[in-house]
Amino acid sequence: MSKAQRALVSVMKKILPNLAVDNGLAVEALSRDAEVVEAYRNDPLVHPKASVGLAAFMADAAAYVREHAQDWSVPLYLAHGSADAICPIEGGGEIRQRAWRKGHFRALGRIVP
Repeated sequence: MSKAQRALVSVMKKILPNLAVDNGLAVEALSRDAEVVEAYRNDPLVHPKASVGLAAFMADAAAYVREHAQDWSVPLYLAHGSADAICPIEGGGEIRQRAWRKGHFRALGRIVP
Protein backbone atom coordinates (compact mmCIF):
# COMPACT_ATOMS: atom_id res chain seq x y z
CA MET A 1 0.00 0.00 0.00
CA SER A 2 1.46 3.36 -1.00
CA LYS A 3 1.72 6.30 1.41
CA ALA A 4 -1.12 8.03 -0.44
CA GLN A 5 -3.32 4.94 -0.14
CA ARG A 6 -2.52 4.63 3.59
CA ALA A 7 -3.46 8.28 4.12
CA LEU A 8 -6.70 7.85 2.18
CA VAL A 9 -7.59 4.66 4.08
CA SER A 10 -6.88 6.42 7.39
CA VAL A 11 -9.47 9.08 6.55
CA MET A 12 -11.99 6.81 4.82
CA LYS A 13 -12.09 4.20 7.59
CA LYS A 14 -13.88 6.76 9.77
CA ILE A 15 -16.33 7.81 7.06
CA LEU A 16 -17.02 4.71 4.94
CA PRO A 17 -15.41 1.66 6.58
CA ASN A 18 -17.63 -0.76 4.62
CA LEU A 19 -16.87 0.74 1.23
CA ALA A 20 -15.63 -2.10 -0.97
CA VAL A 21 -12.89 -1.24 -3.46
CA ASP A 22 -10.76 -3.28 -5.85
CA ASN A 23 -8.08 -5.08 -3.84
CA GLY A 24 -5.43 -4.55 -6.52
CA LEU A 25 -4.19 -8.13 -6.33
CA ALA A 26 -2.05 -9.12 -9.30
CA VAL A 27 -3.81 -12.47 -9.80
CA GLU A 28 -1.29 -13.63 -12.41
CA ALA A 29 1.40 -13.43 -9.73
CA LEU A 30 -0.31 -15.96 -7.46
CA SER A 31 1.29 -18.91 -9.20
CA ARG A 32 3.61 -19.83 -12.06
CA ASP A 33 1.05 -22.47 -12.99
CA ALA A 34 -1.50 -20.94 -15.41
CA GLU A 35 -4.11 -23.53 -14.40
CA VAL A 36 -3.88 -22.46 -10.75
CA VAL A 37 -4.33 -18.82 -11.73
CA GLU A 38 -7.30 -19.67 -13.95
CA ALA A 39 -8.89 -21.76 -11.19
CA TYR A 40 -8.53 -18.79 -8.82
CA ARG A 41 -10.12 -16.46 -11.36
CA ASN A 42 -13.04 -18.85 -11.85
CA ASP A 43 -13.61 -19.64 -8.18
CA PRO A 44 -17.09 -18.33 -7.28
CA LEU A 45 -15.98 -17.73 -3.67
CA VAL A 46 -13.23 -15.31 -4.74
CA HIS A 47 -13.99 -11.66 -5.42
CA PRO A 48 -11.65 -8.76 -6.20
CA LYS A 49 -12.94 -6.43 -3.48
CA ALA A 50 -11.84 -5.47 0.01
CA SER A 51 -13.42 -3.02 2.43
CA VAL A 52 -11.71 0.14 3.55
CA GLY A 53 -12.06 -1.16 7.12
CA LEU A 54 -10.18 -4.35 6.23
CA ALA A 55 -7.42 -2.38 4.51
CA ALA A 56 -7.09 -0.17 7.59
CA PHE A 57 -6.96 -3.19 9.91
CA MET A 58 -4.27 -4.87 7.79
CA ALA A 59 -2.16 -1.69 7.57
CA ASP A 60 -2.46 -1.10 11.34
CA ALA A 61 -1.61 -4.75 12.11
CA ALA A 62 1.45 -4.66 9.84
CA ALA A 63 2.68 -1.49 11.54
CA TYR A 64 2.14 -3.06 14.96
CA VAL A 65 4.12 -6.17 14.01
CA ARG A 66 7.02 -4.06 12.69
CA GLU A 67 7.02 -1.85 15.80
CA HIS A 68 6.94 -4.76 18.26
CA ALA A 69 9.05 -7.42 16.54
CA GLN A 70 11.97 -6.78 18.91
CA ASP A 71 9.70 -7.71 21.84
CA TRP A 72 8.94 -11.25 20.65
CA SER A 73 10.26 -13.93 22.98
CA VAL A 74 9.27 -17.01 20.97
CA PRO A 75 11.12 -18.55 18.04
CA LEU A 76 10.18 -17.12 14.67
CA TYR A 77 10.32 -18.94 11.35
CA LEU A 78 10.52 -16.70 8.28
CA ALA A 79 10.36 -18.09 4.76
CA HIS A 80 9.98 -15.88 1.72
CA GLY A 81 10.68 -16.50 -1.94
CA SER A 82 12.71 -13.89 -3.79
CA ALA A 83 10.44 -14.25 -6.85
CA ASP A 84 7.34 -13.17 -4.89
CA ALA A 85 5.70 -10.40 -6.92
CA ILE A 86 2.89 -9.78 -4.41
CA CYS A 87 4.67 -9.32 -1.07
CA PRO A 88 8.02 -7.52 -1.30
CA ILE A 89 10.81 -9.61 0.19
CA GLU A 90 12.15 -6.52 1.98
CA GLY A 91 9.32 -6.85 4.50
CA GLY A 92 10.62 -10.22 5.69
CA GLY A 93 14.13 -8.82 5.93
CA GLU A 94 12.88 -5.92 8.03
CA ILE A 95 11.10 -8.27 10.43
CA ARG A 96 14.21 -10.47 10.65
CA GLN A 97 16.37 -7.47 11.51
CA ARG A 98 13.95 -6.20 14.13
CA ALA A 99 13.35 -9.60 15.74
CA TRP A 100 17.03 -10.61 15.68
CA ARG A 101 18.38 -12.33 18.77
CA LYS A 102 22.03 -13.33 18.77
CA GLY A 103 22.25 -17.09 18.49
CA HIS A 104 18.58 -17.50 17.56
CA PHE A 105 18.85 -17.23 13.79
CA ARG A 106 19.42 -20.15 11.46
CA ALA A 107 19.66 -19.78 7.72
CA LEU A 108 18.20 -22.64 5.71
CA GLY A 109 20.03 -21.64 2.58
CA ARG A 110 18.70 -21.60 -0.90
CA ILE A 111 16.12 -24.35 -1.22
CA VAL A 112 14.44 -23.59 -4.56
CA PRO A 113 16.49 -22.29 -7.50
